[in-house]
Amino acid sequence: MSELQLGDRVLSLGADGRLTFSEVILWLDRRPAARERYVLLSTEGSPEPLSLSADHVTFIAPSNATAASPVTMVPVFAKDLRRGHLLYRHCPGGGSLTASRVTDVQESEELGAYAPMTVEGNLIVDGHLASCYALQCRQYLAHLPFAPYRLLHFLRSYVPLFTHLSPLQREQEGQGVHWYASAWLQVGQWFRMVGAMLSVLLWLLGGSVAEKSPAVSAPCQPDIYTQLRELRSQVEAIKIECGDAPVVAFSVSLLDAGRGHSGPFNIDTVLVFRNVITNRGNAYSPSTGVFTTPVDGLYYFSFTGHSAGPHASAVSLFRNAERVATAYDRASPGTVHSVGNGAALWLKAGDRVTLRLWARTLVYGDAALCQTTFSGFLVSLT
Repeated sequence: MSELQLGDRVLSLGADGRLTFSEVILWLDRRPAARERYVLLSTEGSPEPLSLSADHVTFIAPSNATAASPVTMVPVFAKDLRRGHLLYRHCPGGGSLTASRVTDVQESEELGAYAPMTVEGNLIVDGHLASCYALQCRQYLAHLPFAPYRLLHFLRSYVPLFTHLSPLQREQEGQGVHWYASAWLQVGQWFRMVGAMLSVLLWLLGGSVAEKSPAVSAPCQPDIYTQLRELRSQVEAIKIECGDAPVVAFSVSLLDAGRGHSGPFNIDTVLVFRNVITNRGNAYSPSTGVFTTPVDGLYYFSFTGHSAGPHASAVSLFRNAERVATAYDRASPGTVHSVGNGAALWLKAGDRVTLRLWARTLVYGDAALCQTTFSGFLVSLT
């Protein structure tokens, strides 16, 4: 990014939804010595993460998106992105963008702040689509104030009368936030301040105004378009967090017929639960007793063990080869006893979770009563 120059053409997304090469016409920000907080976003299939400043804007895709479209893209700040969001990624050699799921989000402090502005107002950076703008999440509001610059660029390129103009070239040879961008930022802050003051004033006067003029309508209509975009962004976030998550849940008991005990054995042994009560996602194997994690996420597991008489009952929950929870008890002769425990575990796809019976202990099972059980389910992808 630091090597870009005015006049360079970079890959961007056109208004028609097609990739195009758009000219860099302005440096909104260029501060090589600045230290900025950056968000690093890794996506499926991408060799390198997308690196953006925390307040920079990029675009997420709806859950059913297959290609980029200016109509369906939802602008978001980089700092608000989470695992599971869909970013638009450019595949090398491809002529379009594809939706790629965010797999990891990291933060770091890095040297250098660069914000080039293209004619289209966006560009492909680190293989992903990003806005040219920061601080203003609404792409059209950020892009509109720079229409004079784009018009002047057009006139200089195609109208001979204007070819001698070199707008603000000297400023672009320097460093820092461009004065035009800074001026519009101040204007935006002024409008927000005035809006806040008017809101307080209307709140203070609201009671008396309502009493004196109950039939008078509000002085202005809300920005319906903005509200719809914000609502769509919230709905897409909910879909990603809830609707698109796979359903993974299982609950099993020791025996699928009759009654009897498992153990005692000379070594610690994986308990195989034969009676499948629930197995959504088929992540638990009733033939091996192993739960294999299908996707990264937070899972919760619980287990119980039942025994009678002088034998001890001891079972442990394992994540791969790591013991994470244990339940143990020894009953007096002629009595029965039950043990239980549970744990919430962050697991990666392919991790194996088992319940193991300690050596020289046993658990009892009855197909009708289901006293010895093992259960687990996916809580969240993030």
